[in-house]
Amino acid sequence: MFSRTPERLRRLRRWLAALALLFPAALQAAAVSVVDSRGETVSLQVPAERIVALAPHLAENLFAAGGGGRLVGTVAYSDHPEAAREVPRIGGYNALSLEAIVALQPDLVLAWGSGNGAAIVRRLESLGIPVYVDEVRDLARIGETLVQLGRLAGTPARGAAAAAALAEGFAALGPPPGSRRLRVFYQLWHDPMQTVGGSHLISAVIERCGGENLFADVPSLAPRVSREAVLARDPEVIIASGAGHRHLGLESEAKLEKKGVTYCATCDGALPMFRDQPLVVVGGGDSACEEATYLTRFASKVYLVHRRDELRASKIMAERTLANDKIEPVWHSEVIEVMDVEQEKVTGVKVRNNQTNEESTIDCAGLFIAIGHIPNTQLFKGVIDMDDAGYILPKRGQETNVTGVYVAGDCSDHVYRQAITAAGQGCAAAIDAERHLASLDQ
Repeated sequence: MFSRTPERLRRLRRWLAALALLFPAALQAAAVSVVDSRGETVSLQVPAERIVALAPHLAENLFAAGGGGRLVGTVAYSDHPEAAREVPRIGGYNALSLEAIVALQPDLVLAWGSGNGAAIVRRLESLGIPVYVDEVRDLARIGETLVQLGRLAGTPARGAAAAAALAEGFAALGPPPGSRRLRVFYQLWHDPMQTVGGSHLISAVIERCGGENLFADVPSLAPRVSREAVLARDPEVIIASGAGHRHLGLESEAKLEKKGVTYCATCDGALPMFRDQPLVVVGGGDSACEEATYLTRFASKVYLVHRRDELRASKIMAERTLANDKIEPVWHSEVIEVMDVEQEKVTGVKVRNNQTNEESTIDCAGLFIAIGHIPNTQLFKGVIDMDDAGYILPKRGQETNVTGVYVAGDCSDHVYRQAITAAGQGCAAAIDAERHLASLDQ
């Protein structure tokens, strides 16, 4: 028995050696190599365990490819799927913190070529961090990206399955037979007004769904356009202009924006400059309560400054907020100055009690303003009916007082302001528009 043991060991070693020659990946973690949108080869010794996504669509695609569990950091508006909301933020796609990225110790960063810019990619690569750059300009490339992300995250089967499902969905898209194409103006931004050129992915989606991008002939990715140019091309309009953040109107607020003054806690709250520091939230509605509660994950203390003596938020939201030990309300108060402009960072805020006129200072590292939104509807003032706050008033369904003009999203919704409700309104507006166009053809 003992005499045969060495022989058995020798046989086992020979078998292992043979397996190593035939299947080297079976005995060691498989290396991964893909080519990104730049044409650069991104190589990993093993699939990435800690991934940072520098754009919302990259976070969403990573989840779709099965690698969402490896996402340790992302940017503002990465809110789909639901699990992405729990991932720490490192700023916005165009306002990134290199320090925050490095602190997460990623072994792979997913970057958006035109959105993040080449400078941040070069700086990350100079630090030895592999960067996969994505720049999708056609629909087929999305599937390729899903496959590559699946490989990079060690979930190749999930990535391939997601790509196949996407291709099947694309194949089913298209206008009804015999229908005419709608003239579509897609507004990316309002000031300056921007749309999508023919090389933009959104333009490809419009065309695939049976629309005609009015500015497809423009080579620029996101060209600026004038109101006159838009009207000259005679669009068939569905309005989705959105809404912007309401500001306090302070000179110091404007000078310290992005230097400690922000309007989105989920976008910026996890930045290193705010961690374990006292923070101030201004507002008394649901949004302010949500912002304050979210910030308690990172701040040492959150002061909630409100001009009244009770919150305007829903009862359950207000009770939850006031029950949080890390949140201290500051009643009957208004922020009158943000400090310190000279240091180019927020060091505190000066508040005034509107009952006693007494002024005091709250030391803090950040000011989060959540006092509502302003709808971006100035373009339509005097033409389309809207309320005193500028929100467009649907007349019937999603139709406005102007025949053939329909409204959807935040420019008409001052209550919910959610992506899912905007999508539902958009669907309703599209159906209403289709019925209107059908009536014109009769």
